[in-house]
Amino acid sequence: MIVEAFSKMSDRRLVVVGDGKDSDKVKARSGGNIELLGHQPSEVLVDYMRRARAVEKDFGIVPVEARACGTPVVAYGKGGVLETVIEGRTGMFFRNQTVESLIEAVGGFDRREDGFDPNEIRKNAERFGTKRFGGEFKDFVDTKIREFFYDKPLTPGMYRRT
Repeated sequence: MIVEAFSKMSDRRLVVVGDGKDSDKVKARSGGNIELLGHQPSEVLVDYMRRARAVEKDFGIVPVEARACGTPVVAYGKGGVLETVIEGRTGMFFRNQTVESLIEAVGGFDRREDGFDPNEIRKNAERFGTKRFGGEFKDFVDTKIREFFYDKPLTPGMYRRT
């Protein structure tokens, strides 16, 4: 869908990093303003994300990775991305999975682009970093251990460690 949308917006450039089972279909739909790079090493992908005006992706970890680079996201406004992107501050949503809706969101992004602060975008992405995750995971496990061993009344056959 993104390739079709950008093929209709010939005044804008799209770089597609990655490949998959539909690569031939994507290539066939691509206009002259679209560059298909195929699979790239992580460092190349990160370099493109850092230099991009925006990244379009609405599932997986890519929206968080792009924002960790200070780059806003344009994404379909459903699912997990609603929990990680702050509309108008760290990215923009399109409401329907249609070419027209994506084109409208890109236009909205263009009107707001100067309003995106790379430092705020990166700070928002840090909420999903490994340090926070590890700490919260440890706290969760510690709580469950405490609940299991210490907060339950003893029943026959159970014992408490001391």
